Amino acid sequence: MNLIQFLCLVISDGSSIAGQLCLKRGMNENIPPAQRRRCFWLLVGIGSMAIGFFFWLGLLPQFQLSYIFPFESMDRIFLALAASWFLKERLSLQLWVGMLAICAGSVLVGLS
Repeated sequence: MNLIQFLCLVISDGSSIAGQLCLKRGMNENIPPAQRRRCFWLLVGIGSMAIGFFFWLGLLPQFQLSYIFPFESMDRIFLALAASWFLKERLSLQLWVGMLAICAGSVLVGLS
């Protein structure tokens, strides 16, 4: 994997995470005067996820799916951390244990 391919993978994952955060933020805007903000966050979320999707499509022909899919599973960890940071969500002990299990599984798949 060269630097450009790695950056495409980071952009794909980062865009997907940003999209999820924006969609969640938009869905939390439920006060009637906030409809413009809701539409804004939903559109930004959909756009971000679309960018991530198209970068992912660009990576698929270049690598075996079993090679790049473990990177995709790391999204869940970064998403939980980003939700804690940006949305002020609490991370429970059970969530931390689950994230460690995901990391261990991704490492095992990546080493095979």
